[in-house]
Order: sequence, then structure tokens, then C-alpha cells
Amino acid sequence: MQIQYLGHSCFKLKSRLGTVVMDPYGEGMGLTLGKEIADVVTISHSHPDHKGGLNKVSSKEGDRLLVVERAGAYESDGISVFGVRTWHDETQGAERGENIVFTVFMEGVNVCHLGDVGGVLTAEEVREIGEVDVLLMPVGGFYTVDGFAKIMENVNALNPSILIPMHYQTPLHDTKMFGEIKTLDWFLNAYGMSPSPVVKLEVEKHRLPEEMELVVMEKS
Repeated sequence: MQIQYLGHSCFKLKSRLGTVVMDPYGEGMGLTLGKEIADVVTISHSHPDHKGGLNKVSSKEGDRLLVVERAGAYESDGISVFGVRTWHDETQGAERGENIVFTVFMEGVNVCHLGDVGGVLTAEEVREIGEVDVLLMPVGGFYTVDGFAKIMENVNALNPSILIPMHYQTPLHDTKMFGEIKTLDWFLNAYGMSPSPVVKLEVEKHRLPEEMELVVMEKS
């Protein structure tokens, strides 16, 4: 499986089975999402920076694009998607509503996208999410789980082989919308490690690291 980071919280997962795009963002936030071809799109919640770019994603000619934005189990030509309902805040959705955590299973690898999870996952949520090989984790705070200790509580509970940060402030982000979220450097300083960014990540089940590896991805 190949993973590409399209910016903000948007990723593209590609394998011989097909392509999945997760949380395509819309216009007006400073970043630009190009047109993408996919078999499946997952939407963690309906905010514009996670769903606004859905019109940029289309299926291959003659095929149907499966758009998944609710909890449950889904399948498309060998690509399995599992959604678990969580919250976008620490008040059970009273402030920002619900958030769906999606795990995509392709070629033996489980990639978990936490969306805008707003707090520490419960034991039941962790159990429902299940095995995680690659974790796509929001690290900027404010709109998502805030504080390094809480971020790492979720990471440690899910125990991935590979951790990839997302949803952090960059020079491209509109500061009126995202001025409150922290930068990637903040997270890396707290983590105590600053790996060189990669544009594409190749992941194979039998080659997963034995100890958790932090991978920083460059927007492609």
C-alpha cells in the first residue's frame, strides 16, 4: 500500500485493489486540493475542511464512487472500511457534533484516520476501532484533542506501528480560520524527534516496524 498526504487531514491510500481518499478539504482555507480519482472516499464529519473537497474526487469512468460518512462496515472490491462514532469535543458533541473514526483495511494493512477526534478515546471506542497498523493523528489541538499528553494517550491506546501527524498549522493555512491550532514543530519538539519528511510512504504488513515509528509526510 502507498500513502500520500494531500494536506491538512486529507490522505490518499493506493493499492492494487483501488484508491481511498480520506477527508478531502474545500476551498477558502489556504490550501488547494487537486482533482483525485478514487474508489472510496471517507468523511469523518461534515465541516468544510474535511468534506468541502468531495466534489474534487471522482471515480474511474464507468465505476461508482463509494462515499462513506457514517459509522458501520463497508466494502468495495476488496477494500474494507470500518467507521466508529466518536465526538468532535469533550462534551459528547455538544460543541462540535460527532466525529467518525475510519479504519481502512487493504492488502493486510489497517490504516486508522482519527478525523477531528476531540478528546481521549474511551476503552470501548478503542476496542471498536481494533488493530491499527498506521495511525493518522491530529496534533494541532484546539479543534481536536488538545495537549501532548492527551494526544499520546490516544496514540498509546491504539498502539500503531507507524504514527503520522496531521491537522496542524502550516504557512499555507488561513490564520483567521486556523490561527489557534499548533504547528507540526510544536508536536515534534514535544515528541523529541524530528524525522525528515517523506512524499510517499510504502507500507507492507510483513515489514512493519516492531517499535512505533514516527513518520512526517510532505504534502504532495
